Amino acid sequence: MSKGNPFLALRLSPETIACLREASSQHGCGVSDLAREALTAGLLSGFATTRAAAAVLQDTRRLTQRRSRCRKPSRIQRVFTATDELRELLTEYQDWQANQPEFAASSATADKLEAAIEALETAIGALEELDLPRGFGRD
Repeated sequence: MSKGNPFLALRLSPETIACLREASSQHGCGVSDLAREALTAGLLSGFATTRAAAAVLQDTRRLTQRRSRCRKPSRIQRVFTATDELRELLTEYQDWQANQPEFAASSATADKLEAAIEALETAIGALEELDLPRGFGRD
C-alpha cells in the first residue's frame, strides 16, 4: 500500500471510494484509516467492487471504533494508586476486626486479621516513605 494514498495501491473504483468517503464522514474517522481497517478485516481486496464498499458501509460500526491509546499511568502514579488501594484494604480489615462477635475474638481468624492489619500498616508506611525518582532532569 502506498503511504500517501491508499486508493492508488488498491485500485478502488470511484463508487467504492465514494462509499468509503461517506462512511468516514458519518463516523468521524479518516478515509485512509477506514480503508486500512477494511483491508485488515478482509473486506477489500486489490480490485475492490461496489459490493465490498457496501459491506464496508454495513460494517462501519466495528471498523470505525477508535482504538483507544490509553497511556499507562506513570510509575509514581501507580505507587500512589497502590497506596490508596492498600489504605482501602486496611480500612476493610479494620472494620471486619471491629465487627467481629465476642466469641471470635480469640480465634485463628482474629489472629490472622491482626497480622494482616499490621502487615498492611507496614506496607503503607514503607510506600509513603519512598523517595521515588521523577525522571531525567526532574529530580
